[in-house]
Amino acid sequence: MLQQATTFEELWGQLKIGGIYLIEDMHTSYWPAFGGAYKAPTNFMEYTKNLIDQLNAWYAVDGSGLVVNGFTRTAFAMHYYDSILVIEKRAMTAPHARMKGKPSFPLAPAEQAVYDRG
Repeated sequence: MLQQATTFEELWGQLKIGGIYLIEDMHTSYWPAFGGAYKAPTNFMEYTKNLIDQLNAWYAVDGSGLVVNGFTRTAFAMHYYDSILVIEKRAMTAPHARMKGKPSFPLAPAEQAVYDRG
């Protein structure tokens, strides 16, 4: 498990923008013979679940402890397959809202929305 995380941490910064990082043998995260176990904090699957949070750090509220870092600024997408993870590297910037055209209905704050829970 440690070798997968160490390798990723060493190589991600070296990967060019536009590249992909592919990790195979993700299933070993669950095998005791490889130091893995389901939900074990030291397994590589759990490590990559934390990367999902980091991918979306732009949306974290202040005080959450989740801050934008180099991975957030360079990870475009993470794709999980059977025992494989593919991470796409692109230059990322903070998201922003954009409106084009004319509204087709009056805009109101979300707090004023009425939901039918019928």
